[in-house]
Amino acid sequence: MALHDLLIHLDDMDALNGFLPAVLAFARDRGVNAVTVTAVGAVAAPVTGASLTLALVHAREREMLDLLELMRERTVEAAGALRLEWRSAVLPEAAPRLSDWAVRSDLLVLREPLTRPGFLGSLDVGEVVLSAGRPVLIVPRSTRELRVEQALIGFKPTREGRLALAAAARLLAHGGHALIAAVGDGVTDRQLADARAFLEGHGVRVDTRLLDEEDDRDAGRVLLRVADEERADLLVLGAYGRSRAREFVFGGATRTVLSQARLPCLMVH
Repeated sequence: MALHDLLIHLDDMDALNGFLPAVLAFARDRGVNAVTVTAVGAVAAPVTGASLTLALVHAREREMLDLLELMRERTVEAAGALRLEWRSAVLPEAAPRLSDWAVRSDLLVLREPLTRPGFLGSLDVGEVVLSAGRPVLIVPRSTRELRVEQALIGFKPTREGRLALAAAARLLAHGGHALIAAVGDGVTDRQLADARAFLEGHGVRVDTRLLDEEDDRDAGRVLLRVADEERADLLVLGAYGRSRAREFVFGGATRTVLSQARLPCLMVH
């Protein structure tokens, strides 16, 4: 279950300094065959008939295209001997195009969302998680090294929970360790044992833990606390949510982890 192709998304120029080198080093270490690096400039569509607005939009598009070309040049230089494909675009929204590009990749690697839009705009990370159909690794913006050795997996016996387990096996199959924490009082001993057996079958060292009923009332915060206690370098969980009239609505634990995590998080929907 090796990783063959990573999609690495750059949401701003400063991603070239810490984030990109860290993910490229991770790709080399894991023997990844190819990387697709993407960047999207978000520009609002001009108002029909507003000539001044149209001129400003076109000027901003030109500035973004110049920046994207500079990012491409620096990305090619950083990739070295890695097989690389660069993809970029200037569009009103980044997330739909990124989800479309994801079809060729085993894993998407994104940075945690910006608190406010940068020069290239902002990416709706939640929309990508719910629409890409691929595991998404969300990395803190301060990351300078990407290690996946000790994972905490928040497990529920659901479709999303099983997909998250499979994605974790792929990242940890090199000999990593996982603590499977059962989320919710509906997890049975047999289901937890099956989850453990699945990971062990892929060469992962595994421990398990049942979260008590009180902890389960706020699973997101509990998982983040346990991750800190266990010194985990990765948190894995199924992303629970739905699209409602183009608004993506997350479940409580998913929303908490997206907004508060300070370690890489692997999410699958």
